[in-house]
Amino acid sequence: MKHENGFTLVELMITVAVAAILATVAVPSMTNFIKKQRLKNAAEFVYGKLQFARTEAIKQSKVIFVRFSNGANGGWSFGIGDNSTACAAGALSGCTVMTLVNNTSMAIPYVFSGAEFPDTTLAANFALSPSDLARFEPARGTAKNGSVTVSSEAGEIQIRVSTLGRILICSPAGSNKVGGYRDCPST
Repeated sequence: MKHENGFTLVELMITVAVAAILATVAVPSMTNFIKKQRLKNAAEFVYGKLQFARTEAIKQSKVIFVRFSNGANGGWSFGIGDNSTACAAGALSGCTVMTLVNNTSMAIPYVFSGAEFPDTTLAANFALSPSDLARFEPARGTAKNGSVTVSSEAGEIQIRVSTLGRILICSPAGSNKVGGYRDCPST
């Protein structure tokens, strides 16, 4: 009796059918996972830059501003600068910080775009006029309190700044909660 190795056509068709069923179940889950990761990455990016602005205010002993701007088609951006009028909404190219580089004072631009984070939106609300402007003081990094909300279909994450300059990242309880973040304290 001859023994042949290989698969029959029926075995191969069953394997392909099982793989197709698994793929139809996995693709929507993967899409949701990607959207949630984009949201988390965007929020962590903004959080890190706010921490940077606070650190620069303390390090350079001067007021540092962070200006948030929403553009066309849902895009968002923000800039960090030491001059609130030069760093204006719609003209974020003026967002610079004077820094010593090799004993030479240079205006270093700090402008960041949300283009890397498609399908995310950003809303800033600070206790200044205009409300899209965060301000960090050189004395212990204190700030005007406010928050930045980053959201998408996957949920909502808030970055809150207290008057003491403490920067907190959290997700509001409820249907927009994003796992991995603590609940936002009530204000």
